[in-house]
Amino acid sequence: MLLKKYIYTICSAVIFVSCANDDITEETKISNNANGQSLTLVENMGHLKKTQFLSDVKFLKDEKIKKTKEEIIAEFTETYKKAPVVHGPFTYTVRKPAYSTRSGWGNQPFTANIVYNGIGSYPTSGNYVAEIYDYKFSIWLPPEAFHAFTESIDVIGYSNYTTQTVGYNDQPPVTENGALYFKTNTYGMILKYNYVGQLINFQISITDTKTLTYYYLTM
Repeated sequence: MLLKKYIYTICSAVIFVSCANDDITEETKISNNANGQSLTLVENMGHLKKTQFLSDVKFLKDEKIKKTKEEIIAEFTETYKKAPVVHGPFTYTVRKPAYSTRSGWGNQPFTANIVYNGIGSYPTSGNYVAEIYDYKFSIWLPPEAFHAFTESIDVIGYSNYTTQTVGYNDQPPVTENGALYFKTNTYGMILKYNYVGQLINFQISITDTKTLTYYYLTM
């Protein structure tokens, strides 16, 4: 009788844990408020898809104050003595860089030696071998566009992975093969090994996709 009671108790505990983990399949949108250089650890992974991340992921919060859309328009109005025509907002989504069996083919992650700043309790600051994921946005613009700018990226990464500066890198529109493009990028990073060769696999701003919101201007 005692044995049956013991088995029943164990089974009940397993069922309870299984039900509690069902929340992991819920999907929620990770928002970015385009502000600073502090790191934010997402502690409740129950709001993220189980299949989206290999392990716990540290997300970044950009607290740097950027020019607003209104400020950018005001600057161009003052410079050209005429208000530009604003087009947008538009969104553009890219996938996580992936390895290819063909050398030099596509946008692939690469390795780099990193001195990690160690903001937070784990992992500690120090030297790491890191895998760098360059999320590149290359957006076609109409030929009459003379400026474009990023409003936000839904899950921000680093603008500089060496210094671990949070943000993104906007480039002025550039002409390639007769077409006009607006280019931006942000980096995700996986700390693979520490200085003694211990496997860490700590992910920072690694997501399956990143979505950029942008505007462009014409006269």
